[in-house]
Amino acid sequence: MAIRLSRTFVLRKLHQLSGIVPLGVFLLEHFYTNSKALTGPGDFNNAVKDLQSIPYILFVEIGGIFIPLVYHAVYGLVITMEARPNNLAYPYARNWFYTIQRITGIVLFSLSLFTCSTSALAWFPASTRCQWPITLMRLSISWRASFALFRSLLST
Repeated sequence: MAIRLSRTFVLRKLHQLSGIVPLGVFLLEHFYTNSKALTGPGDFNNAVKDLQSIPYILFVEIGGIFIPLVYHAVYGLVITMEARPNNLAYPYARNWFYTIQRITGIVLFSLSLFTCSTSALAWFPASTRCQWPITLMRLSISWRASFALFRSLLST
């Protein structure tokens, strides 16, 4: 006897996986690259150059990170628009968690759009110029460093 899966069930499972897997790989790669900055600019630049010299990196970034995260964001907004929070009628902790999760999703979506639209490096993945001064300059501006930390906290 075959089990029939509903379309909503499959879409929601794809939504979960498209958020966890690409974001996890993306974060691990950034933790690795940024940890090289602790040993100096030469190691950091070499790590960035090694990653950018992979011939198929653009396909991996588009097909493995960008497209799944866009699906996750768009379907997450669909789920949010269909949501019917009832935390005012039933003020239980899980109802509040449900509402806060939807709010942080909208905030994180907005912050992600802002980051993609203001980051010059996001549009030029094959750039092989020296990355250390650019990264140092971006994190030395206090509001950008605070913004990066805030965005990281929201995504966890």
